[in-house]
Amino acid sequence: MVTIARWLPLLLAAGLGMEPSPEGLVVHEWGTLTSVVGEDGVPIAWHPLGQRSDLPGFVYVGIPKGRQAATVRMETPVLYFYSDRETVASVKVDFPEGQITEWYPSARWAPSRLEWSRVRVRPEAASPLRREARDSHYYRARQTDAALLEVGSGAALQRERFLFYRGVGTCRLPVSVRLAGEAIEVTSAAEIGPVVLFERRGDLVGYRRQDAAGGEAFLERPALGDSLAALRRELHQMLVESGLYAREAAAMVATWDESWFEEGLRLFYILPEPETDALLPLSIEPEPQERVRVLVARIEILTPEMEREAEERLAASAGPLPGGQFTEPLLRRVLDRTHDVRLRARIRRLLDR
Repeated sequence: MVTIARWLPLLLAAGLGMEPSPEGLVVHEWGTLTSVVGEDGVPIAWHPLGQRSDLPGFVYVGIPKGRQAATVRMETPVLYFYSDRETVASVKVDFPEGQITEWYPSARWAPSRLEWSRVRVRPEAASPLRREARDSHYYRARQTDAALLEVGSGAALQRERFLFYRGVGTCRLPVSVRLAGEAIEVTSAAEIGPVVLFERRGDLVGYRRQDAAGGEAFLERPALGDSLAALRRELHQMLVESGLYAREAAAMVATWDESWFEEGLRLFYILPEPETDALLPLSIEPEPQERVRVLVARIEILTPEMEREAEERLAASAGPLPGGQFTEPLLRRVLDRTHDVRLRARIRRLLDR
């Protein structure tokens, strides 16, 4: 069943009207960077355990990432184009510390580079976009005023509302976290804006927003009495303040609604653009008059109570394991701490699936 909450950000943005008409070429990008740490803050190499692809079947796959362990998973960067006239652009993105695993439309691919040589930007064009029967959060990223893009010609012509790519890597991000009693210690090697600490247990949620200026901050774990609607508005506002149009920000929140707000403890912050440019060098010809890149970094924090709960359920063979898509790194944490031979054997069987 489609919930109203899932589409609330899009409905909110729709009420704001169309985005301003650009002069020249404008390019906006958003995406996410997901990493996992234990209480000590050390990044854990991980991959989603036993999950099917959440992307449509027409998306190109260069390297299957399902079994690739990495400390950072770059998820759904999309590039939107706006222009006051039809134009042709070439786009190249590099991922020096990682590998690009998926993309759409068709592009020239190498493990750490993607090139779209002729992208036709058609601001006034309208055309049905490819869609499969199975739903995917991929489609929610289309709900913007961005220009229609065309790649290829004839039978190979592909149309989309954005350029999409994904990847995995083992790269250093500027923010680290660790548990300090009931607080989270946040340390940053770069100037970042506010951070948001979010926790969910069952139907109870809480979040805390705090400025991390100065390179260090301590956040108490939030009381679980907040609403997801308030947090959605908070994140939407942060994205707009970072340069995204309102409908782009709403599309991003809607795209990641289920994942961002699932059970667990996590920290969100927006990667500074210089850090984004160093991590993912991007070149566009002709040079846009405006270029905005907003990558939301998400640090998933595996707490000692999560590890104990997983160990108890494994020992009792009772109930589903906690952790969701982060079950694999959670199992590895339990494997490292337990001396129970039978438990270790069971964990290894689960990890080998």
